[in-house]
Amino acid sequence: MTKNDWNQIRLSGLHDQILCLWGKKSWTKDQIGELHKNLEQNKTIFQKTLKVVVVPTRSEYIRRHSYEGFFFQQRFQSVYSSQGETVEGMIQKQAEQCSPEELRKHTELFHLQNIWSKPLLQLSSGEWQRFSLCLTLLQKPDILIAIYGLDGLDTYWQHRIPQILSEHYPQIRIIFTSDQPLPHPAVKNIALEDREDSMKGIVLSEKPSDALIKAFRKYHNQLQYKNAEQPIIEMTDVNIRYGKNQILDHVNWIVHPGEKWNIQGHNGAGKSTLLSLVNADNPQGYSQSIQIFGVPFGGRSIWERKARIAYFSSDYFQYFNSGNSVEKVIREHLQTPYLNTPQPAEQLLQALARYFDLAEYWHKPYALLDKTMRRQVLLLAAYAKSSELLMLDEPYHDFDHSRILKNNLFLEAAQQAMNQTVLFVTHRMDHMPSFLNRFLEIDQGKAKEIFL
Repeated sequence: MTKNDWNQIRLSGLHDQILCLWGKKSWTKDQIGELHKNLEQNKTIFQKTLKVVVVPTRSEYIRRHSYEGFFFQQRFQSVYSSQGETVEGMIQKQAEQCSPEELRKHTELFHLQNIWSKPLLQLSSGEWQRFSLCLTLLQKPDILIAIYGLDGLDTYWQHRIPQILSEHYPQIRIIFTSDQPLPHPAVKNIALEDREDSMKGIVLSEKPSDALIKAFRKYHNQLQYKNAEQPIIEMTDVNIRYGKNQILDHVNWIVHPGEKWNIQGHNGAGKSTLLSLVNADNPQGYSQSIQIFGVPFGGRSIWERKARIAYFSSDYFQYFNSGNSVEKVIREHLQTPYLNTPQPAEQLLQALARYFDLAEYWHKPYALLDKTMRRQVLLLAAYAKSSELLMLDEPYHDFDHSRILKNNLFLEAAQQAMNQTVLFVTHRMDHMPSFLNRFLEIDQGKAKEIFL
């Protein structure tokens, strides 16, 4: 955060209840600490030292528990439901000084009743946002800082939360950060200095070269796509439950080769669970009527299925960590254990790295990159894997408009002449590439195709 940024916040925003500081590409711990300190000690405006609280993030929670092992797949295991901290346990602990009426008000406002017994590990990104905001408000801060506090929320909650805060918590100053302004009458938007660079980036983002797209298609189209008339995915009356919660309710869905699907639904609707079944990460799939590539769920080894699928999700990104170089991380993702799978030519891989601005980091440790570039590394690995099915689950969190555009320009050019099947999960229109032509909506566990 620059001095000019702070002066702009201090002079034009601190008298408003809800601020959105937008345009900064990333926030380091030092920058968050500087904002915290400036707010806490700014007696010239508030005439007192303030209680400033930063909303805990899901990534921080995962990092704190990394010593317990690699939890990504365990998120979908019902056996884990009796372990770990739950929403109820964390909220009750924080609310020890609250009356039952006050606690009920907090939980009902943020609709926590439906996730009350869920372990924190199993929360979706949107569910985490509602839980963590409620948890922090129970501390009764003077100022609440939510770094990227509305990212991951569906459209309903992005509009609903500022309304809740202005109507029910008027005594608390709220500071959100975001990659774009929040269009709500209760929010005062302040553009930070990074915004200018971000907007310039949109203009400078160019389509990938014809040579890059031609080489990429040639590499991917080496697959013969056998049984092209056979469904890639076929689900019949699929039911998934976590404890008492029905996540998927009699889902019937068929995906044919080459189809490009957008999967929509409110936070916690079951979108990620649906993809976990396709990717063989959810053990409940063995008891369901599911065929992937024409074979029942357990009919082939898990590696044979994963060899034909390229997968990225925001959950997987949160859980993945590596001390290896960017190059080694990508090459490991392009391979499947125990199987020989097609690999891109070195020239193609280097061209992709240059297009996605990763060439300068190629030999640097993955763990030392900022959040944006770590996400881009794993996305490039998904694109470059020779696969019949590409699944992207909320891929663009943390990205500014320029990087979203860069990724979509690449995908739109590449997918025009590829028979690769695509499942793309997002509820944000500005994240959605233009080639998607089928739409599945999940609502209260029910799945139906919608026609736009």
